Amino acid sequence: VDMGSNSLHLQVVRGRKVLALHRAAVQLGNLVDDNIPLSMVREASDALSHFESIADGYGASMKCFATAALRDAQNRDEVLSLLPTPVTILSPVQEAEMAYQGAVQALGLSGPTIVFDLGGRSTEVVRISAAKSASTASGAHIRIRTAASSPSKATSIAEVTTTVASSASTTDDARCSR
Repeated sequence: VDMGSNSLHLQVVRGRKVLALHRAAVQLGNLVDDNIPLSMVREASDALSHFESIADGYGASMKCFATAALRDAQNRDEVLSLLPTPVTILSPVQEAEMAYQGAVQALGLSGPTIVFDLGGRSTEVVRISAAKSASTASGAHIRIRTAASSPSKATSIAEVTTTVASSASTTDDARCSR
């Protein structure tokens, strides 16, 4: 399960064959005071329970991975405790690596490649040269946060944070504001 900022996606696979695809429109990325509202947590919990029953029907185990919404939420520990299944929160670099691996496998890419993963709260960009793997690729993670007194007034970009990973062991952080 991919727990993104705007939706949850279940993909049931056996080998490389996709057996089922399901989506639930749960807006985990609509943080209020940097927290995921409990109403969204209930929706996510219901969706995960439904997804688990689908996976069980295929005899599959379910693994859940969360991205920027849970990474950014101040109440992430409370959210995780309320969900019916364990969830792994991906770092920006892990998220970029998974996006790259998914694109390569799904599209049969080889050679120099640039992959963009456009998410609801972050965007990952991974560039792979012919001699590199995703773990040693150069890439960027861009996080966009809005600032406003209420979610309905969240229209201005307050901060853009860019993390550039030049290798698996070095990360360079650059912060700028607009």
